[in-house]
Amino acid sequence: MKPMQNLAFVRTTVKRKASALLVAFATLALVGDVGSMSSTASADSSARIEGSWISAITTPEVSFTALSSFTAGGVFLATGSFDRVNPVSPLYGSWQRIGPRRFSSTAYFFAFDPANPNSEAVAMLKTT
Repeated sequence: MKPMQNLAFVRTTVKRKASALLVAFATLALVGDVGSMSSTASADSSARIEGSWISAITTPEVSFTALSSFTAGGVFLATGSFDRVNPVSPLYGSWQRIGPRRFSSTAYFFAFDPANPNSEAVAMLKTT
């Protein structure tokens, strides 16, 4: 495979997996938050998603264990157990409330060439 084709393949593969990771984290955070609310707080649109979770992520394309954290200041951090196989850095980003029980997040991460994981990053990717 030519270097540019390899870069495009790495970018597409890694971004697809990271997008699945981010969607799963956001969903997990919302479900975790809703499940922990009391009956009086369930109508409160200011319920928070702060906290950290260990989760099993399963999609048609990939299955892995993930760690994610959402801070009170709006910082989002995540990593997955597949990162050593499909070398990517941890995800760093932010989240914000966009409505009652609705949140939006954006994360950035570095992707590395699986054929040479000890080299410099081949791309910085963004997923929302």
